[in-house]
Amino acid sequence: MSHKFNLDHASRLDDPGRLALFTPEIFLPHLTLPPSPVLLDIGTGTGFYLPVLSRLAGPQGMVWAVDAQPDAVRLATRKVGEAGLSNVEVIGSEEGSLPLPDHSVDFALLAFVFHELEQPGALFTDLGRVLRPGGTVGIADWNRQDRDKGPPPAEIPDLGATRDLFRAHGFQEAWADTRGRYCNLFLLRRGPANPGR
Repeated sequence: MSHKFNLDHASRLDDPGRLALFTPEIFLPHLTLPPSPVLLDIGTGTGFYLPVLSRLAGPQGMVWAVDAQPDAVRLATRKVGEAGLSNVEVIGSEEGSLPLPDHSVDFALLAFVFHELEQPGALFTDLGRVLRPGGTVGIADWNRQDRDKGPPPAEIPDLGATRDLFRAHGFQEAWADTRGRYCNLFLLRRGPANPGR
């Protein structure tokens, strides 16, 4: 039961309070980035997290930001220009297909996007293609608890089914926090299935 965020409400995506819910920096203690990393923001929306990712990549690194909605690409491109994020490139994409070279990404981020995917398996197959050996995927998405923010809990995929999908596509959990009031966090690595989860 997926649907795309209505960009008529794009100002909600730029609410600074979102950083209290989640910041990509939460993954830093659990991953090692190379000196000039290539980062990928999947479903960038308005590009809210791009300043943080740009800073994490550093001046020698690169951030690709992709979105399937043309209006989102336009909004994110404007934000990149206004903020002077010279190491960020915004690209239009099709859902489930990443317009990037094989083995080109060190870290991919899906921030509040997973529940919107119509075919998450297709995206995770393509993530396996674009990630470099040792590459990681960070996911922050709404949980199914009653909360005062985000989409209705019924629109959020079941946690067990979500983990099954990760394993089915060759990803294992390197770290997870599913106890938050608003969202679940996962850091995934390509590797053998972890049957103990």
